[in-house]
Amino acid sequence: MPEEEIKFTHGFNLIKDIGLLRMEKIKRSFKSYKAAWEAPEKEIKEKIKDETTSEIILQNRQKINLEKEWEKLKKDGIKILVPECKEYPPLLKEISHPPQILYYLGNLKKIHVNYSVAIVGTRKATPYGLEASFKLASDLACKNINIVSGLAYGIDAYAHKGCLEMNGATFAVLGSGVLKIYPKTNIKIAEAIIANNGAVISEFPPLLEPDKWTFPQRNRIVAGLSHAVIVVEAPEKSGALITAGFATDANRDIGAVPGEIFSINSKGTNMLLKNGASPIMNADDVLEILGIREKAQAEEIFDETEKNILKCLESPKDTENLRNEMNIDIKILNQKLSLLEIRGVIKNENGRFYKIL
Repeated sequence: MPEEEIKFTHGFNLIKDIGLLRMEKIKRSFKSYKAAWEAPEKEIKEKIKDETTSEIILQNRQKINLEKEWEKLKKDGIKILVPECKEYPPLLKEISHPPQILYYLGNLKKIHVNYSVAIVGTRKATPYGLEASFKLASDLACKNINIVSGLAYGIDAYAHKGCLEMNGATFAVLGSGVLKIYPKTNIKIAEAIIANNGAVISEFPPLLEPDKWTFPQRNRIVAGLSHAVIVVEAPEKSGALITAGFATDANRDIGAVPGEIFSINSKGTNMLLKNGASPIMNADDVLEILGIREKAQAEEIFDETEKNILKCLESPKDTENLRNEMNIDIKILNQKLSLLEIRGVIKNENGRFYKIL
């Protein structure tokens, strides 16, 4: 993806009131943000066919100095991805309305290598909820599972802390820009995440302050980056349940930590369990819903072809990439992949093969 196209995507994202749906419409109409940015007034009105959107573009694009804004990003060390980028998380492309642009500080490498699990819940957590969040995250981190959450008070913060305690990779999806960490009391956690091979991520412009509407919108990204979503504690009207809803829409596994039947904070989680979510009591329960069978690879006996396949799957790949990398007959490759999958050593998700820990 040319840097120039990413720059114009950023330009449109900086325009107030554009929003995700209008961004998608602009892309559909012009095929590229560069073409839309440079289009004359008449072409914009003809292709957009929406007076309000056309006026927003025409009134605001001339006020933005793209080169200056681009230099600001570089100065602040902010990295950008759009869906066409190779590094854009594949799982995120599967959700409805994937972000047209992602800003991040840190490193996304482990998103492409390990399984990722979202641990979410209420900001007003009980000691039980905080302990459960921390313990689940730390135990999963020991098994090389990434932890995704929202950096909020309560369950989110303790999920990040538990993962960091075991030097795991954790990813915080913000309801603000990456330069406006919220809440400010969690800035130290954000810094630790970035320093420990994780990342702080947002689809919002870097200086955007959090608002009521930004948190529900970011929750779809939390679900989208994860193979499974675990709700630890949640009242009936919790934002964590919104995340669980997005997870359902994206065909992700959902788990919930059982709570006391008289606790307000457990009403949401117990409702999820009643509706079919998997009960989560420990990290092994999470591995089970992911389809991961723990087994020491030292006990496994692999032939040379199988060993090479596992070596190539240090990062997820589809059949075509494996065949090209290994220079192997496609029939033999498919046979070996099937055998490795039956033995529980690899997993096929939407045509991409993952090595199971």
